[in-house]
Amino acid sequence: MRRALASTLRATRIVGALATAGLVVASGEAGATPPRARPWLGIELEATPGSPAHARARHVVHGSPAERAGLRDADVIVEVDAAGVTTPEEVIRAVRAHSVGDVVEVVVERGEGRAKARIVLAAMPATQDVLRQDRVGRAAPAWSGLAPVAGEAPASLAALRGRVVVLDFWATWCGACRAIAPRLSEWHARFHDAGLSVVGITDESPEEARAGAAAMGMSYAVASDATNGVQRAYGVTSLPTLYVIDRRGVVREVVVGFDGEVERRTEALIARLLAEPAP
Repeated sequence: MRRALASTLRATRIVGALATAGLVVASGEAGATPPRARPWLGIELEATPGSPAHARARHVVHGSPAERAGLRDADVIVEVDAAGVTTPEEVIRAVRAHSVGDVVEVVVERGEGRAKARIVLAAMPATQDVLRQDRVGRAAPAWSGLAPVAGEAPASLAALRGRVVVLDFWATWCGACRAIAPRLSEWHARFHDAGLSVVGITDESPEEARAGAAAMGMSYAVASDATNGVQRAYGVTSLPTLYVIDRRGVVREVVVGFDGEVERRTEALIARLLAEPAP
């Protein structure tokens, strides 16, 4: 349902948001100011429980300005530019006041002490580029708690070790998801015996997912992630999002959206990965 993804996107923007600045949209008038690139820290934020609350780094994106400045997962941001902050929203507003190339001074609580960092803001990459930068070449996040809906939905990623995996994050209301389902079913039919597992994951209820999978003709495994835990672990904010994972459990590609050229590249990658020896 749209409401479910809207809730996920809200959580990603605020509770798990990449701290970004606003975008000034250019008008069509002559001499209008062009869009301003959004400055980027590269931190997924969440609010800490209790009082006083603070903004905790749920995840620092690999290769991001924040990581280059020394920030780590679980750091708690308490100051930005010498001003105290208590929520992820306050961190985001502070970043919005800057431009790409500016330096942001941050104070974090780490364990029993505090650390300071000077972060040079970069331009915000596209969602797909952020995921590729953060995930490709690294071990795919483990998962648990998925409710099987159709096919042989695995209980864990570890259960698929030795196989090439295509994870398709989808929803019943997503038109692009509906459009790519036949191709995913085709890949399942052609490559399953050679070692490919296609798994569709949605944050909708098992009942909604079951009905949607039947309506879209999904012949591959489908599971419900009603708690959004797997979507959060994989940084999914747009649908469809596809992950291609090799036999060793390493992410080899992330695709947001789908078109003919992406389809051809992804199929070629699957064929190459299937040709690799099992670990």
